[in-house]
Amino acid sequence: MDLSMPKNLQELMHSRIALVTGTALMTTAVLCAYHVMVNSDGQTLLLTAMTNLMGR
Repeated sequence: MDLSMPKNLQELMHSRIALVTGTALMTTAVLCAYHVMVNSDGQTLLLTAMTNLMGR
């Protein structure tokens, strides 16, 4: 496993640093989007969907 620092931008974009950073950013974005998913009534969409599936 090569642990040396990338020498240019192209090497950086194909390195483990970019993979780990990109994965962390995408995970953060998904968690933030999940946290703010609400419908027009102010209810969380996941809770509303589960309630509808269970038939109230």
